Amino acid sequence: MTITMIIELLIVLLALWVGSRYGSLALGAISGIGLALLVFGFGLKPGSPPTDVIYIIIAAVTCAGILQASGGMDWLIQVAERLLRKHPDRITFLAPLCTFFLTVLVGTGHVVYTLMPIICDIAIKKGIRPERPCGVASVASQVGITCSPIAAAVVAFVTISSAYHFDVTIPQVLMVTIPACLCGLMAAAVASYHRGLDLDKDPMFQTKLQDPVQYTYIYGETATTLDKKIDANAKRSVYIFFGALAVIVLFAIFQGLLPSYDEVQVVKGGQSSITLINGVSESAAQLAQAGVVVKGVTEGVSKYLKMNLVIQIIMISAAALMIICCKLRRKKL
Repeated sequence: MTITMIIELLIVLLALWVGSRYGSLALGAISGIGLALLVFGFGLKPGSPPTDVIYIIIAAVTCAGILQASGGMDWLIQVAERLLRKHPDRITFLAPLCTFFLTVLVGTGHVVYTLMPIICDIAIKKGIRPERPCGVASVASQVGITCSPIAAAVVAFVTISSAYHFDVTIPQVLMVTIPACLCGLMAAAVASYHRGLDLDKDPMFQTKLQDPVQYTYIYGETATTLDKKIDANAKRSVYIFFGALAVIVLFAIFQGLLPSYDEVQVVKGGQSSITLINGVSESAAQLAQAGVVVKGVTEGVSKYLKMNLVIQIIMISAAALMIICCKLRRKKL
């Protein structure tokens, strides 16, 4: 590693650190300053933006947003809360499982924000240190992204692997990530099970309870979603969402069901350029892009629709079905 590479790395880390200090949109904006320094100051060639990943995120977030607006997300949170309140003494193990599977189903870890205060409330009322379940549950909500068939991270990994001639499918990735993450989360829950003192033995916590204001703040209110009324439209939106998820998994397993298209690609070991009849020299890549098949240089192949496009189409279609079938009011969108 040269001095120049070290300086470039420091610029990237500095931009991320400054952006994180301001938070939100500032992280991306200030990272743009780092990009400008690397491009104009060090002459580095900028790469192509990860459009496939961005489009998947947009489609998944749009569908999840419609699910939230229709009340379906509240129903999922209620199901998780009922499970946690039924077994409060096992919350250190059940909480990460709930956040993990919510992320797996929806494709983003942001859906668990509503559940975190509930986990904390249940733990405190049971006399369990809240950082025990909350710490592992927070991690579980993020590692679940690697186990979701509609997560951009999984699709990006499959796409990159395919570009480097590694035939890896989404089901194959999930067969590795799901068991590995579950084993890791349960190991983390075991390690966190006796973390710190129990609340009834913690002198600092007991001192705070002597203050009536603090006592009311801790035990006065209950964080819950069980008081929300769930109508038929909310449940219908969940069924539509899960149906879309099942279709994506089906196509990922049986890709022969997908539509196929004829494309032209460069033959391995073919010439880098060829002179056409009219005397014009073209590269093999240009010929393939133009759809010209030349013996020994390019060849016609049939390829199935890419999974990143499948996910985008199905997620947007599911969002549209939820809008139509769940009678969402315009002001909620």
